[in-house]
Amino acid sequence: MLFRSSRENIKHKCNKLYFSRFVTDIIIQDVYGSGGPVMADSEEEYRNQVNELTIIWDSLELQETKKISSFSSYFRKYKTSNILNHVSAKASRDAGFGYTVQTNNVPELVNSLIKRWQSFRLTNI
Repeated sequence: MLFRSSRENIKHKCNKLYFSRFVTDIIIQDVYGSGGPVMADSEEEYRNQVNELTIIWDSLELQETKKISSFSSYFRKYKTSNILNHVSAKASRDAGFGYTVQTNNVPELVNSLIKRWQSFRLTNI
């Protein structure tokens, strides 16, 4: 899973739940901002931060939608493990890239440009 895709998936889910942009931005910042779980030093720290944040998100969702929380269960089921194992600074460090969250947004952009240039046709090289 890619850093950018991960963020976009969460934004999309927030939109489907009719969260305001304000609440969506809070959640994105909570996860991906400096000091967020994506920057945790260990799996234990990561999981502790996720536990704390989901309590906050449940409250935000209740205030925003007047409905019982569904975002935190979505996040726990579909995002927690993927972010920890593929997007986090811990995953980057474990893979030998140092202590920074790795993105491949530039290669994704180049790939997208090439596909558009070729009108999304498969070519033989």
